[in-house]
Amino acid sequence: EKSYFYFAILCMLVGVQTLISGERYFVRLLPNIQWEVMYKLDYFSTYPAVYFFAMFLKELFEKDFSIYIIRTVQIFVVLISIIVLFGNSLLYSTLNPYFEIFIITSFIFFLVSLLLATYRKREGANLLLIATVGVFLAILNDILYGRNIINTFILVPYSILLLFVAQSFLLSIRYSKAFSNIESLRSELERSNRSLEAKV
Repeated sequence: EKSYFYFAILCMLVGVQTLISGERYFVRLLPNIQWEVMYKLDYFSTYPAVYFFAMFLKELFEKDFSIYIIRTVQIFVVLISIIVLFGNSLLYSTLNPYFEIFIITSFIFFLVSLLLATYRKREGANLLLIATVGVFLAILNDILYGRNIINTFILVPYSILLLFVAQSFLLSIRYSKAFSNIESLRSELERSNRSLEAKV
């Protein structure tokens, strides 16, 4: 399924962002790297992650996610990426509050769509809703922490772990149901064969 592909890219981007921010392990690995490059990598690993998170959820609950909103997220991510690629750190640092508003707005849409999916009793929607609430709260924490408003620590990498657990549960439920359906079809086929043999 495509959802696994999007989730894998999401995890990779969060992993890169974790290496760059916080304790800045990336600097220890590459001590001669320019700060401008570091900032660009930080932004490139953060904002595309929003798009891949959107695509991950859309693949799981396609009927509950508006394609127009997904396209809007995609356009914003492309625009932000162009600004980061061709602009300097002063430019996109100045625009950063607007980027953060974009992230918060996107996640509000994700939560509303997941609430709709949960209301419609989509399989695993409640698990993903809880995990997404966790990710959203972690993002709010990281934004406030980055602005020195609260004294905590970076939480997004840990929230992705929660998302991974929810995804694992969803995967196990789907495989379990698929296996049950296969067993049911096999039993049906055996009964049909026995009935046919009896008639012959």
